[in-house]
Amino acid sequence: MNEFRRSIWIGFFWSIVTGTLLHFLYAWTGENRVVGLYSAVSESTWEHLKLLFFPVLVYTIWEYFWIGHRWKGYVLARARHRAWSWKSWMQRKR
Repeated sequence: MNEFRRSIWIGFFWSIVTGTLLHFLYAWTGENRVVGLYSAVSESTWEHLKLLFFPVLVYTIWEYFWIGHRWKGYVLARARHRAWSWKSWMQRKR
């Protein structure tokens, strides 16, 4: 359980740092269209969702190979959590 708690904190900080870097990456690359697929190109809600979605997706894949493969139902539990958090965040934005 301690390892899982540590994984949560690592994922939290990974998402903050990577999301912040993605916020500026599009401008830093001279408005590269490929970078725009996973980075923010404007200040819309959708673009800010991308700033959180892609770092969390990458971390979840990494976390599965680190500790998640030991637990049955890990992928389904993470997918439910992600869907619930995106839905609740979008409802607050309305």
